[in-house]
Amino acid sequence: MKDTNLSEDKEDQEQSLAKSRGPNRPTRELIKQFSALVEDGLPFDVACDFLGISSQSFWSWIRKGKFFNQSPESEPKYKVYGDFEQAVKKSAAVYYHKLVNRLHDPKNLKWQRDLAILERRDRKNFAKYDLLSGGASQQLEELDPDSRYA
Repeated sequence: MKDTNLSEDKEDQEQSLAKSRGPNRPTRELIKQFSALVEDGLPFDVACDFLGISSQSFWSWIRKGKFFNQSPESEPKYKVYGDFEQAVKKSAAVYYHKLVNRLHDPKNLKWQRDLAILERRDRKNFAKYDLLSGGASQQLEELDPDSRYA
């Protein structure tokens, strides 16, 4: 009788541990939820925390998705990772698009906030750069965006 209870307790512990680790692969529902959070402006790591996904799992899924989307001979079992990677990229682009549209709105009195968010999240595309002689570009300053508008 004791052996049965011990084995049941061990199984319960293993199941609860598996649940606490989060999902081991993305599902269609998880992709929808994650995409909605990113479109609302949550950073990837916060969206992961909200949904109970470890950051290691998130970046592993992104790597697998890139591999699937770039390799024509990918195994079909990796398609969900490719879908996840594409959905994450699209959701981030939708969020950036919302911010850029707000920047162009003349009634937006908080445009500095939107610009600071864009600069902080995507320095390559939105940070200040100066064109040097010879065509090379150099970032003008490495400042905290919040300090400029305080």
